[in-house]
Amino acid sequence: MAASRIADTKPMEVQFDNTQELYWCACGKSLGQPFCDGPHAGSEFTPVAFDAEAGETAALCMCKQTRNPSYCDGSHATRRISSSRCRLVSTTSYSTAVAAAPAQHR
Repeated sequence: MAASRIADTKPMEVQFDNTQELYWCACGKSLGQPFCDGPHAGSEFTPVAFDAEAGETAALCMCKQTRNPSYCDGSHATRRISSSRCRLVSTTSYSTAVAAAPAQHR
């Protein structure tokens, strides 16, 4: 199994304005981290669907090592993820990331 790309070595705290189903990037290649925008196509990775509730604040995993996708479980601290393995991607706002996601992932 291929390893996910580490998007960052700390979680991203996101507050949701609307209740909706979203897709967390499991491959680490999305430019709209932590949300999927489709670069996993043709790979063994599949985005993880999760329900966001209006007004909810969540710490979403960016290291892609969590045992509770899409939420941070502290794996970035306990698994000694090296910042040299971290490939930072541009982070966009929640609404921009969702708008950029393929229609089947909205």
